[in-house]
Amino acid sequence: MSITGTEIGELDVVVLLNSVDGWPVGTKGTVVSDDPALKLIEVSNELGEAIAFLDVPPEQLRLVWKCPPPTR
Repeated sequence: MSITGTEIGELDVVVLLNSVDGWPVGTKGTVVSDDPALKLIEVSNELGEAIAFLDVPPEQLRLVWKCPPPTR
């Protein structure tokens, strides 16, 4: 599956394309709230504990992992 051109949604893993609130380019996070204008990104430490929440426009993000749809 290609992730090029895929819309970023909730629970997807993304990286920052621009510095946001002191977090550098390349910072990885998970989308925890999906809005067309802004995505709320959770940045976690190596233990999986949330250490920051960032509001980021989708054009400033690159998708690195797409959460699969739920199976029914």
